[in-house]
Amino acid sequence: IMKRYIVCVFLLCLAGINLVVAQDTARIYVRVRVRQDAILLRWAAETPLAWKQTNRSGFRVERYTVVRNGALLEKPEKTVLNAGKVVRAEPLESWIPLLATNDNAGIIAQALYGEEFELTGGDAQGFARIVNLAQELEQRFTFSLYAADQDFEMACLAGWGFRDLSVRKGERYLYRIYPATPEDSSRIHPGSVYTGLDEFRPLPCPVGLDAVWNDCSVLLSWNYGALSAHYNSYYIEKAGEDGVFRRLPGRPVSNMNNRSDRSPERIVYVDSLADNVRTYSYRVRGITAFGELGPVSDTVSGKGVRMLAYVPI
Repeated sequence: IMKRYIVCVFLLCLAGINLVVAQDTARIYVRVRVRQDAILLRWAAETPLAWKQTNRSGFRVERYTVVRNGALLEKPEKTVLNAGKVVRAEPLESWIPLLATNDNAGIIAQALYGEEFELTGGDAQGFARIVNLAQELEQRFTFSLYAADQDFEMACLAGWGFRDLSVRKGERYLYRIYPATPEDSSRIHPGSVYTGLDEFRPLPCPVGLDAVWNDCSVLLSWNYGALSAHYNSYYIEKAGEDGVFRRLPGRPVSNMNNRSDRSPERIVYVDSLADNVRTYSYRVRGITAFGELGPVSDTVSGKGVRMLAYVPI
């Protein structure tokens, strides 16, 4: 039994090593949000190892002005943003004042600077501990980027976001995000995006909100896939008979089942009702990766329905 246990441990360790070093190259993905007076950039390394390497080295953010007043420039004008300095995570001292009030700051700071990153308790010296160590880097990578998607300010503090306030109407820009060191640039391909202030559009309303009323509960669902390019999570607002909408407590609702080959079109949430007598109303509003709240959806209203406990024969 001991020999078999050692073999299992060895295989798990190999799995963890493969997770970290098996990927020779990666790339940086970039998202953009155009506001009326600024362009916001969010980026992320593709793999856990690339995430770790670029957190150490930082990023270089370049902007090329390609078009001005409708005319293509003969030579694009290059600007290194952030006053020419490397964009990287702020030191731990900058995060400490935020930890007591901001959960996202706590997750990102622990992922960047914590000695350990454990999501659950359990047998700290046993089999669960071994699995956790093998997957720790991927956990840091996944959960820190999820937290950054919920809070653009924290993304900027972590060196994964930037506000370009020096933009002008009538101009179009090519942004490129590079790893700051040449050795990382040879293995991690830069990300790029092309945009301008003329691409500003207001955020859309969530669509397809529906409700299935049950005994002292309601199942809400709405179309997630149609607006996945805009919203990564949603707040749910609930109103009683007074008609005043209040946000449900807790973190916003996100789809944690995204896959590259298949993603669900709809997202669901079950909420409890105090009784089946009063009328309740619900609506949702999306949150972008840049911390913007979108407009509210249409409203659905109804009452709980008492279900038959037995089937007559």
